[in-house]
Amino acid sequence: MIEQKRQIRTRLEIVKADGNRLIDQAKSARSGMKFSNKAEIEKEIARLQRKQETQSMSLRLVALSETGVPNEMSSHLFYPTYYMAIL
Repeated sequence: MIEQKRQIRTRLEIVKADGNRLIDQAKSARSGMKFSNKAEIEKEIARLQRKQETQSMSLRLVALSETGVPNEMSSHLFYPTYYMAIL
């Protein structure tokens, strides 16, 4: 009987420790989140979209877009060896 109580207490301590660990993980995850609700997330998305729309492209990209470089090659503009291999 005493041994059974000891085993039950040991299991109870393990379950409590696991519960506390999960609570700590949830708190840690929440503290690492920059936004806490949908409105804040949508506001940040709108801000980033506006920033993207109003910033100018680099001169190299503008020059290449005016010369007619295909879009599929534009992701490789900063890798001259790949670009030269295509030509």
